[in-house]
Amino acid sequence: MKITFRSQEHYDFYKDMLKQSPTVDSYHQGLFYTLGISTDCRNHIDDLYDKKTDRIKIEGLDKGWQTSGSREITLFAFNLWNNFTLEDSKETTPYNLFASGNAPYFMEALKVKYPDFCHDISKERSER
Repeated sequence: MKITFRSQEHYDFYKDMLKQSPTVDSYHQGLFYTLGISTDCRNHIDDLYDKKTDRIKIEGLDKGWQTSGSREITLFAFNLWNNFTLEDSKETTPYNLFASGNAPYFMEALKVKYPDFCHDISKERSER
């Protein structure tokens, strides 16, 4: 499956994080692809993911470096990791998350996380 990256830095981050990962599965691939979209998230990965325990750090959402864009990316990445959502918040709904310039990369993240379900449907459609 071909995946589109925002930049060379995004691609390099993704590959580097997978090398450091205890396992390469769709959870790690989805998390690292999504967090890699943002320069801020890449630069502060230790605030968002604990390499020793292999867990996300929810408290990273409240760090001072977070912008509205990096927070949106973090929320989507955390949701892909373990279905994390903010309680009683519309911030984590597709309506809000996909209403941004990150939407094309979020679609790519879905392909990374769910490769068996996100495939080319153009071959499945019949001619009308």
